[in-house]
Amino acid sequence: MSNIMLNELDVELETRGLRFVRYADDCNIYVKSLKAAHRVMASTTKFIEGYKWYHEDTQ
Repeated sequence: MSNIMLNELDVELETRGLRFVRYADDCNIYVKSLKAAHRVMASTTKFIEGYKWYHEDTQ
């Protein structure tokens, strides 16, 4: 399930033109400055927290 969301994160990072490497559920994003790192961390966190998880109710 997480791989589906991480594939969408890959597309988002590629769209932004960021350089990154992902191994399974680990992701390294490469930026040139600390300021850029903070900005990318905030926007990536927002993307992940805003992801909509859909599941069937099993009741």
